[in-house]
Amino acid sequence: MADVTVISSSIVQPRSTNQSGRTKIHLTPFDLNLLYVDYPQRGLLFRKPEPETRFISRLKTSLSTALEIYFPFAGRLVKVENLENDTVSFYIDCEDDN
Repeated sequence: MADVTVISSSIVQPRSTNQSGRTKIHLTPFDLNLLYVDYPQRGLLFRKPEPETRFISRLKTSLSTALEIYFPFAGRLVKVENLENDTVSFYIDCEDDN
């Protein structure tokens, strides 16, 4: 396997943080079954672009706009351990606190 050197990284968030009513998404039984499978986290690799193309900044802007519509992709998976009945529950937290 080839070695990979990270030269930069960034986090892209939705452009608008006004997501009223979209703070918590509970997972369905089908979603819970998929937690046993490796999650599909991917990275994007690009050649170093020419400075005048502004390719990376345009890509970040496009992704930020898309995350306004598909806001759960910008959320975080939260695990809650319920001690009173010894169960675990999961949900997607879409707030911008973290």
